[in-house]
Amino acid sequence: MEEKYTPIKDRQTKEPIFLGDFVKNEREQCGTLVWDEDFNKYLIKSVHGGNIYANSYEKINSLFDYKIDTTSVECRNSPHKKKW
Repeated sequence: MEEKYTPIKDRQTKEPIFLGDFVKNEREQCGTLVWDEDFNKYLIKSVHGGNIYANSYEKINSLFDYKIDTTSVECRNSPHKKKW
């Protein structure tokens, strides 16, 4: 498989990361690095097909199961407020 160059570097080792590499973000969510044509952004594609957006990436050797943090409450300003 041909490696596709990206301008993204590992946040700890500063090594270059390529498309198709296994990566994780700062919230310990992992997947494969892909390019999103619609939004012109790099994102992490999870095993289940979800898109994970991140500000920084760390290269990992293998994927792992991550759990959503349900210990904290999500705060929203006026969640039931109508916008129009």
